[in-house]
Amino acid sequence: MDYLRVSRGVHCQSDQILITEGIHQAIDLVTRMLCDNGDLAWVEEPSYWGSATCWR
Repeated sequence: MDYLRVSRGVHCQSDQILITEGIHQAIDLVTRMLCDNGDLAWVEEPSYWGSATCWR
């Protein structure tokens, strides 16, 4: 946590960190944590090209 505080100015605890293999997995995991099946989401355009596949 010291590295994040010093290099990025982020103050956090270890249980607040989620490490993923890439942006696609990160979007998918966050979506699963925050949304229920059938929820609607508004997405700006242009946006990350892979995000739409996570939300379908």
